[in-house]
Amino acid sequence: MTDKQQTSVFKQARWIWTQGETKPTFHISNFRKTFDLADAAKSAKLICCADSKYHLWVNGQYVGFGPARSHPDHPYFDTHEIAPYLCKGKNTLAFRVQFYSGGSNIFAAIQGGLIFELTGPGKNILAASDDSCRAQTSD
Repeated sequence: MTDKQQTSVFKQARWIWTQGETKPTFHISNFRKTFDLADAAKSAKLICCADSKYHLWVNGQYVGFGPARSHPDHPYFDTHEIAPYLCKGKNTLAFRVQFYSGGSNIFAAIQGGLIFELTGPGKNILAASDDSCRAQTSD
């Protein structure tokens, strides 16, 4: 992923991944981002992508999975409207990312990663992937 491709979609988000050695063939990492909202959001658009696949929960409720298959040099980014899952006060985004480190017939093995950005009304950034995300490799 080049910086140009990354910044064309995201304003603050950065690709993140867990520390340590990547497991051969199949690696699963979990990510959490907690943030506060002064009021319940009327609209909230989450744009995200992962290498290779992700599952998404908002405040403990399953939202969906992705991303759509694409070429590693031109990744697709998914958009989820998550306002119905958010509340006033503390909110948590949780991702489980599956990285096919050995490659497969449908995924090229590039590098495990997750990127996301949540925007509210007026395109205000409410949360983004960065070093403050909790990250852990799954056993």
